[in-house]
Amino acid sequence: MNELVVIDDDELTLDLIARRLRGSPVRVKCFRDSELAIKYLTDHSGVVLLVDYNMPGQNGLEVLRKLACAMDFDFTRAYLCSAAELPDAIGAEARSLGVAIQSKDLYRNRDQLVELATTG
Repeated sequence: MNELVVIDDDELTLDLIARRLRGSPVRVKCFRDSELAIKYLTDHSGVVLLVDYNMPGQNGLEVLRKLACAMDFDFTRAYLCSAAELPDAIGAEARSLGVAIQSKDLYRNRDQLVELATTG
């Protein structure tokens, strides 16, 4: 797994992640449009997926529900990311989909992003 797919509505956040990982062994694919991301991911398994929880239109959990119907998560590690603490019910539903919860603080740490995307 050396591909990191990030779904976030914030263009600055996506740019930050892409810049942090420039020159690393990780390929980064960023999406502001969750529907385009879903189309991409149905053809690309074996990635590490970071999905922002707080997005307009549909939140990250709704995106992950759609993905769970459209693709097999067996070869994809997915993380629901949030800057704030998520309610227990959201965390429980995410885990039932095989999705882990991750703080968006991760986005600031290049080494952790590389490790996340290259181990597995």
